[in-house]
Amino acid sequence: MCETYFNTTGSRTFNVTLNGTQVLTAFDIRAAAGAINKANVQQFTANANASGQYVIQFTSVVNQSLVSGIEIQ
Repeated sequence: MCETYFNTTGSRTFNVTLNGTQVLTAFDIRAAAGAINKANVQQFTANANASGQYVIQFTSVVNQSLVSGIEIQ
């Protein structure tokens, strides 16, 4: 993830749920990265659900959620 718009912490926060389990709460990309335009990687280990899917849900807290890329191995 990379915050490319807001330069202040708290301007964009969101929750992330993976297969029904919340993995990030009020996550702030800018705060986690320490600067604007700086990449930040959040890594999780999870198994696919019974249908063989990874269900990722983003819920906005402040402004809109943002994701720059998703890699599944």
